Amino acid sequence: MFSLGTQSKTILPAFTATLLFATVGAAQIYGPLQYGQTPATSAGSTGVPAAAKLEWIKPSLVGLPPARCCPAMVYDRAMGATLLFGGRTYSTTYADTWAFSKSTGWTELTPAVSPPPVTGPSLAYDPTTETVVLFGGGLSSGPYLNETWTWDGVTWTQQFPPVSPPARNWNATNGMVFDYHLGKVVMFGGGGTTVANYNDTWEWDGKNKTWTQQFPAHSPSPRTATLAYDEATNQVVFIWGNTNGIDYGDTWTYMAWIGSNTSR
Repeated sequence: MFSLGTQSKTILPAFTATLLFATVGAAQIYGPLQYGQTPATSAGSTGVPAAAKLEWIKPSLVGLPPARCCPAMVYDRAMGATLLFGGRTYSTTYADTWAFSKSTGWTELTPAVSPPPVTGPSLAYDPTTETVVLFGGGLSSGPYLNETWTWDGVTWTQQFPPVSPPARNWNATNGMVFDYHLGKVVMFGGGGTTVANYNDTWEWDGKNKTWTQQFPAHSPSPRTATLAYDEATNQVVFIWGNTNGIDYGDTWTYMAWIGSNTSR
């Protein structure tokens, strides 16, 4: 089992997330929220103190994961580390699970059960259950999957919700993020098996282990794209994306208010 020693499960340093090698001091400027917590605004509109120094560093590490394309990564607050799963090279598709922290570097984990080897799945951390949710990805043989798995810090467990989104793949983007205002994971788009790309919106309820499709009045065009949650405005931000070799430069926000959903 991966261990960082004594650690809190409230607000932990966000020095990893998908931007692995930002310095700890810089990343603590605007750390992740505890579920239900109100974002702090004392640091100003950007959340960055004037004296902060931002820089990239390349730490000296040993025991690195094998080189690869298209894995999924997310910061697991319950573990206090960034979780990595899957990805591929030209000859290999991976089903390995790794954790990264500043104190221990990379550690390969050995769960009793794991998802199949996939490239391009999406991960999101769900603070309501203190688990990481994985959806989709593509097998080395070609088909995409619509499987849902959760990681509890020790092992992976496949979930079997009554309804699931169609199978899909995101390549190197991350199409899921937890919406702190709604209290659910939001998923958008991705490449399909029977269609080039989707533009559907789904929400994962971790407590009830269910997927629910939403039908906002307006949605971005079908594509694979990256989602992030803006703590200052309580909304999911969607940027750019690609479909069939066409790159987009637009930005969308998804405001998930309890009782109603609106996108623009």
